[in-house]
Amino acid sequence: MEKERWKRREASIEVIFKLFVDFFVSLIVESLIFEVMGEMNWVQRKIYLYNVTFGLYMLDSWERYSFNTLVIVLIWFVLRYFAEFFKSARYVW
Repeated sequence: MEKERWKRREASIEVIFKLFVDFFVSLIVESLIFEVMGEMNWVQRKIYLYNVTFGLYMLDSWERYSFNTLVIVLIWFVLRYFAEFFKSARYVW
């Protein structure tokens, strides 16, 4: 009974220690990211955030190029649809 209690205490102390380590590692990583982002201008920061948000930083250059091409084509279709919609809606009024 006493051994089980000690095992549980050791396990809980280990979990708390891991949480603290993870917390401090995340703080260090965030500070490094902000240091890198502090040296960038506004456009570079937006490109960096786009790459990190969509996970493009881990792709090869040809994969990144094809993904960006698909995004541009999708945006083009959406803009064309809205242009046609507002052009036809103008005559309805």
